[in-house]
Amino acid sequence: MSDPSDVQARITTFWSGVAAGYEAHAGNVAEYGSTEYDSWVDALAPVLPDPPADVLDVAAGTGYLALAAAALGHRVAAVDLSPAMLDELAASATARGLAVDARVGDAVAPDFAPASFDAVTSRHLLWTLREPARAMANWRRLLRPGGRLVAVDGFWFTDWEDGEVPALFAEHYTAGTRDQLPLMHLDTPEPILGMLAAAGFIELAAEPRPDLNLGGGVPYLITGFVPRPGEHHGHRRRGDLMSGPEVDLEDILVTIGHNFGDIEVPLTEWIRRGPGPRKHLPLLAARSRSTGERLPLEVIPLVYRNTDESRRLIAEGKLDNPWPDS
Repeated sequence: MSDPSDVQARITTFWSGVAAGYEAHAGNVAEYGSTEYDSWVDALAPVLPDPPADVLDVAAGTGYLALAAAALGHRVAAVDLSPAMLDELAASATARGLAVDARVGDAVAPDFAPASFDAVTSRHLLWTLREPARAMANWRRLLRPGGRLVAVDGFWFTDWEDGEVPALFAEHYTAGTRDQLPLMHLDTPEPILGMLAAAGFIELAAEPRPDLNLGGGVPYLITGFVPRPGEHHGHRRRGDLMSGPEVDLEDILVTIGHNFGDIEVPLTEWIRRGPGPRKHLPLLAARSRSTGERLPLEVIPLVYRNTDESRRLIAEGKLDNPWPDS
């Protein structure tokens, strides 16, 4: 297994090397001032808070999202590990008369005080993000109650053939590097939503936006919120991927199938302890502690369901193992 610091160094070296020509490459961004760019800003505006709000853009790159947020009237901070990318961001900000607080920083652990922001944003980051579960927990910590996460991403690498990607890209995104990027080869947002739910985000949604496709595939707008005091701490699933009631994870009881007889425990205890040495213990049922209502198992974040699917995704590195010591 590659050392995480070596992995990030290879990733940062790649993006620093392509920074100067990144926005000139067809398919990376819409040209500033074009109809496609205006459509992008129009899509971003309603998923951000009402301006002016404090927005942190992580892995900001050349500032495509950060600059759009600043143009919408927000107070924007941006972090990236590539100084070359931040130089491009700063030059564009100056040219457009916009203010962005751009600094070198790690998207996994941005160095800001808790509850500093109303929104944390990213664009085309999740696929190349090491330690995504840790990153999401840190982003939640940086958000104020009612704050929101906005991630624009897609499934660019569902299939990988070394001969079909540029040599420079393959040189840095080696097999060892890709092994450390759990979300790189996804073909559905479901594992991302599960991680966000486990980090404490609610009202999760993943909306495909073919109108924002620049030729590289359909991007998704992935959004979630930090609960305000007294709000439910579960998540709402919408559409094909997100159907079912809003639930409070602390209110759920789950029935575990056991050789010596089924047992019912609070979901929070199951999340904390997991299956233990009997790795394949199944969850048979779920119900509301307060009402007794039977609930679908789908209200439980996928990573904690201990199904064949969740174990496969964990084995493939597409979900972080919540019980590494089990």
